[in-house]
This record gives sequence, C-alpha cells and structure tokens, in this order.
Amino acid sequence: MPRPAPRIHLYTLCWNEAVILPHLFRHYGFVERFVVYDNGSTDASRDLIAAEPKAELREFDTGGRIDERAYVRLKNEAWKESRGSADFVIVCDADEFLYHPQMDRLLLRMRQTGGTILRPAGYEMVGERPPGPDEDLLKLVHSGRRWYEYDKCLLFDPNAIAEMQYGVGGHTCQPTGRVQFFGRPGLALLHYRLLGIAHVRRRFAAVGARLSQYNLDLGLGMGYLESEAATAERFRWFASAAERVVAGPGGGAALEEDEPPDLDQVRAAALEAQRTGNWPAARDGLARVLAYRPGDVDALGNLATVLRRLGLDAEAGWCFKQALALDAGRFEIWFNYGNFCQARGARDAAGNCFQTVVQLRPDFAPGWVNLGNVRQAAGDADGAEEAWRSALQRSPRQVSALRMLGRHLAAAGRLGEAEPVLRAWAEAAPADGEARDAHAAALRGVALRTAAGQAS
Repeated sequence: MPRPAPRIHLYTLCWNEAVILPHLFRHYGFVERFVVYDNGSTDASRDLIAAEPKAELREFDTGGRIDERAYVRLKNEAWKESRGSADFVIVCDADEFLYHPQMDRLLLRMRQTGGTILRPAGYEMVGERPPGPDEDLLKLVHSGRRWYEYDKCLLFDPNAIAEMQYGVGGHTCQPTGRVQFFGRPGLALLHYRLLGIAHVRRRFAAVGARLSQYNLDLGLGMGYLESEAATAERFRWFASAAERVVAGPGGGAALEEDEPPDLDQVRAAALEAQRTGNWPAARDGLARVLAYRPGDVDALGNLATVLRRLGLDAEAGWCFKQALALDAGRFEIWFNYGNFCQARGARDAAGNCFQTVVQLRPDFAPGWVNLGNVRQAAGDADGAEEAWRSALQRSPRQVSALRMLGRHLAAAGRLGEAEPVLRAWAEAAPADGEARDAHAAALRGVALRTAAGQAS
C-alpha cells in the first residue's frame, strides 16, 4: 500500500503581498496548513489570507518597521509548534517558491530515504510584469538567473531538526539535531521579486521606507534604498543571464530515485579540473555533486573558490558564507574566504577570517602570515610582527613570513635583526633576486653602522 503524502505546514511573513499571495497559496497546494504572520499590511493581503481555507492569519507587530532581529527570531521559533503534527515544514518569504517538476514524488522519496532538510538552488526570477490573480505565475515567469544567496534551507523535518539557527534573511543557517540533507537535480527556489521594472521600483521604495534604524545601522536591506537607475540596472543585469528554470508542459527530467553511482568520480574529476585551472568544468562538476548532496561543505568551499576564479565574486562570497555556516570549524575555508575578503579590500573581515584560522589551526603558518599582512595594512606594525614571528615559530623556512618580517625590520632601521631574517629568506628562495638584493642591502647597512661606530 503506498505511503500517504507527507503532511506539510508552511510559515511565512507578509507585508502588502496582495500581488503574490494568490500564487503562493496555489503553488503550495500540497501544503496542509499555512500560518501567515501579517506585519501590518494595508493592501488586500489580509482579506486574501482570510479567504484561504487552509490559512491562519496571525498579527506580527514590529512598529511599522522592518526589524531583522524580530524576523530572524520568528523564523527560528514559529515552526516548532508543528512538531508531532507535520512531517515537514516550510519557512519562507511570501515571494519564495520551492519548485521541482515532480515535487510530490521528490518529497516522498526524501521521506523514504530519511532526508530531513532541503537546500534548493536559488534563482532570481525575472518577468516583464506582475501576474494577474488568476494567471499561472510559473508559466508567465519561468526564467531566472542562478543566485547563490537564495540557496536557502527552507523545508525540513521539525521532528528531526532541533534548531535551525537562521541568520539574516534566512540565507544561512546552522541546523542541529538529525541533519541529513537531501537533493536532486531540478530542485530550485524561485524568488519572485523582479516582476517588471515599474513594479520593482514601487516595491523597493515602499520596503525601503520601512527599514528600521537597526537595519540601517547594520546596512541590512540597503538595496531597497538604491536609485531608480540602479534598480533598473539590477533588473537588466539579472535579465541578461536569465535561463529557463520552470519546465514547459510535459517537460522536466524524471526524478532520479538514487544518487548516481559515479558521483564520487564526478567529484574527483571536478577537483582535478580545479587543480588544473579548468574553472568551468570544475564549477559544473561541483554543482552536480551539490545537486545530490547540498550539505557537502567541501564541495561548497571548493565551488566558492572556483566561482571567485571565474570572476563571480558575489556568488563566491555567498558560497563561502553558507559553507562556514554549515561547518564553522573548517580552517581551510576560513583561509580561502579571508583571501577573498582581502582581495576585495574588506580588511576587517579578512582579519577576522585569519584570526579564526590560527585559532582553529595554530600550526598553520600561512594563516599567521596573512594575519600579519592584514595587520600591517591596518597600521598595526607590532601586531604584524608578532604574527609573522608566530608563523616562523611554526615553519622557520616559511618564505612569505621571512620576506615580510625581514623587510619590516629593515624598514624600521633594525638592520641587526633584519640581516639574519633576510639571509634566511635568500637561502630559502635562492632563485629570488629580490631576496638576494634585500639581504645584500642589509649587510651593507650593518657594515656601515659598524664602521661608523668604530670611527666614533
């Protein structure tokens, strides 16, 4: 006898979502219960919620402002009431649509295999206009741009997950409990914000006017305050690389019941492509691994590095953040993220990354070197010297540490201390003319000082 469909409850936050709510209720028709927290809507949202038989309207007052602290608390706590009465919960924004061509079968397979959490691939969907209430939104707006920020863990088993620990916007999380990620190709999170430039401008202006001082102080939601020209450019940028995500009539690949047996070979080939600099092949291979294993932190960290090499810095940054949210103990990902932040001029963030690296792995000399470099750039000469010396304590022939410390000491006029460090640099890198020249200059300086001292 076939098992019944999973029981699913959906929790969402609403403010003036009359355009999207009819489509939310229709798209999530497989949901047993909607719990909608209204944040002071002044359009027809409340009437639409009241008219939906499966929906429960709850008041959520934040004083007429968007307060991210309150939003995050709600997302982390509201779903817990479904323990014992739902197989899965969905925690999403009203414009986020979980999609797979065979969603019913996918959820059944997820439950059969013991999966407890989904992390779909996110897309910023792009349409020419908002949909009418009776139109099919997914048929009207079926294309979007891959956007890693939207890879959210929005569906999970409330009976297996103890805490989600969502971060800002729900874009990252640190789930605890029985965490078993499940994924399949074609699983996507469709984010329906960009429904025509005129609609986007109106929506952004209205949302921007509600940002709380807390949000403003932390720079949260600042995109809503951008100029009309910037909003139009944002729209065009996403539209320029939009691809079809929603399958056409009768389309969509058949659901793959199990992982392909060669997935580890796919991973190995992707890592080899990364090692040899074949960045597109590395990206595609790692993406395939993550389609089946969306919680694979190694694949996420490597994908972040590959995306950076492809010049996709925003996407790389989100992959780094999501990987570290899932496992904050990975020193090598912190190190790569620190290099990424340093290259982008985010000095404080880079310093925090490298400080975390040396706390997690005190014997990792490159972490100390880069920490010293960031401190030097910030004007902390003593802190930089301390970090470089720490690197050399762990690895006495660490070329970068010898170079940085030797040049630092020489520039400070401490030639007696600089000379043996620069000599060690020249010995560790015999083909480096800069090292030989620096050491020779230090020797001349020491000789001149010695001669001057003898003459006096």
